Amino acid sequence: MDLFLKNIKSQTYALNGWDFISAFANIPFTFYFKNPGQSDFMSSSLLRASFLRTLQEFPIMAGHLVVRDTRGYIVVDKNNLNMPEYAESQSCIDYKFVEAGKFSWDALPHPVSTVTAVPSKGANRNIKLVNVNVVRLRNNSGVALFVNMPHYVVDGYGYAVFVRRWAEVCTWMHDDTYENELPLREFVFDRAVVRDAMPTDMLPLDDACTRMYEKTSTMGHLLAWMSPETRGDVLITGTKLMPANGHIFHVSRNTINKLRSRVEQSGLARRVSDND
Repeated sequence: MDLFLKNIKSQTYALNGWDFISAFANIPFTFYFKNPGQSDFMSSSLLRASFLRTLQEFPIMAGHLVVRDTRGYIVVDKNNLNMPEYAESQSCIDYKFVEAGKFSWDALPHPVSTVTAVPSKGANRNIKLVNVNVVRLRNNSGVALFVNMPHYVVDGYGYAVFVRRWAEVCTWMHDDTYENELPLREFVFDRAVVRDAMPTDMLPLDDACTRMYEKTSTMGHLLAWMSPETRGDVLITGTKLMPANGHIFHVSRNTINKLRSRVEQSGLARRVSDND
């Protein structure tokens, strides 16, 4: 923690219109890990220390979401950080029961998720840019790890980059000797990089998208003028009036590999990344 506070710098990241179009949603995922028989399996100290080490490479996650003259920004103030929410608890449920329940939300006695589908105020009345909840399953049988990030900050790819980097750092720190130094990586959070890389000649939007973006509404204008925190309160109230059901879909690695093989055999596939 001291090293993180020592190295972080004050800076401001300007958000663009696309950030705010998708900003009404969180990106929440729950990861389940089965203990193969290790006494120190995913220890609390290791998870927290590796999380803070990863945070050094993602300083934007300790920023405040602010709006100035209808423009959105993430402001990192080293003297007033908006630190991520990090919680840990012990469950009375064994991993084998969670697995037998096909990882249903109802398999655990209390929610693993600590946020709703909409970004809203956290403990210090600010929207947290990372929410982590570590749930240790009974008899050290496994861990349920919940990680959430608002769409204001990252897209799905950026979310995956953060979680994957956390896993890399955690694996490295698990070796107490630290024989091989793990260099700090530098990630770019400037939205202008994406804008400047876009081609000047682009295909027009299809009719459905054009109508969606051109159509205006009183509610849309009202929500746009609200602060992110107030917008979150309004949307959460709306979801309570019109409740929705959440579902978990578990897709095995074997199924994914079979699907990938079938797509590649079709001759129409173009592999872009290891996540495809």
